[in-house]
Amino acid sequence: MFTADVLKDPELWKKTCKLFRLHKAFLIEAVTGSFILLLTFLRQTDVDRFYHNHYRVGEGTLSQQLSHILISDDLQDKVKGAQLIVRLQVKHEDYMQVRNRLGQGLDRTTSVDNLLALPSPSRQVDHPSLRGLDLAVVSGQDQSCKDETDYDSLKLTVRQVQTALRTGKEKSQQETRQMMQEQVSNLKREVTRLTLENEGFQQILPEQKQEINQLQDINEKMAARIEELLMPPASQRMESERQRTYAGMERRQSEPEYRGIRHKAKDKDEFLRAARDGDVETVRRSLEKGVDVNIKSITTDGDTGLHVACREGHVKVVELLIKNQADLNVANKDGDTGLHVACREGHVKVVELLIKNQADLNVANKTGDTGLHVACSGGHDKVAELLIRNRADLLRTNKAQVCCV
Repeated sequence: MFTADVLKDPELWKKTCKLFRLHKAFLIEAVTGSFILLLTFLRQTDVDRFYHNHYRVGEGTLSQQLSHILISDDLQDKVKGAQLIVRLQVKHEDYMQVRNRLGQGLDRTTSVDNLLALPSPSRQVDHPSLRGLDLAVVSGQDQSCKDETDYDSLKLTVRQVQTALRTGKEKSQQETRQMMQEQVSNLKREVTRLTLENEGFQQILPEQKQEINQLQDINEKMAARIEELLMPPASQRMESERQRTYAGMERRQSEPEYRGIRHKAKDKDEFLRAARDGDVETVRRSLEKGVDVNIKSITTDGDTGLHVACREGHVKVVELLIKNQADLNVANKDGDTGLHVACREGHVKVVELLIKNQADLNVANKTGDTGLHVACSGGHDKVAELLIRNRADLLRTNKAQVCCV
């Protein structure tokens, strides 16, 4: 989503450095061409705590705070409501390497080598040696001390320095062991709790399943008995049904409404044929007679007039249907809309007209295909380019997990 260039903004760089300092880490550099952060730590406990917590997510975590800094509103708008979060990845070998170096007490050993090279009777840290002693380095270069310390008043032996370093290392190791033991204990307790819950569920489930089966059997028997009691003899049912059918047919054929239904069916067929043939005048007359603009064919496809006009590429008919409030997103029995049909046949002008009138570009049919899937599958490059220019979703996958990228 982004590279190290995002931190060229001085304000973002300042906020990110401040955030890492709260986690006892010093942000040195973001490598150009990628998004790799170079961090420096001063103590083993700091790097241990950072490694065991960097992958966590949720309110107040490092990932959530970095997300607020690095993910802009423009980037959030591009993913159309999907949740973005910045996740850090620290390699285990990098963690162990930094930890071991901190365990030795030094970032570099040049100053200690100088101390050990002093004569044994008087191995003391004098003014020049103290100036070069860099036990805590936060960059790749030596940094001299610039405070107001009276160096002449400090006299430290090598043994004292080594003792202090060894004490810090032992304390760090002890804290790490305690933290790991506590985590192991928590995991064991959680495993025990889940095991007990699972055993309880396994005992309850067979009993409840048996009760459900018994109740289902009782319900089926009762329903069959009720149906048997309410049902008249077979011969009587057949004769009654036959009489009702004949009476209904005679009554409907004699009523004016029946004749009107036949005329409406004829008008509907005429409307759909005219839309298919591009006969604009016949389509207009059918709509004036009251034919529903969204009426569907009684055949297995369930097409509307818009579907057939889009399939044949009749732009004039499509314009007329849209003016008469045709539903642009109505689907046939395959889940296809007029946009699917036009994209499949490669009718660029029809697709332009549908887009202009706010047709849904990302609606999917029963196989999960959008108009862009259909256009790409048919090799209709111009239609695909038109959809992409109008913000069709390039990353949308169908049911076969195929996208257009």
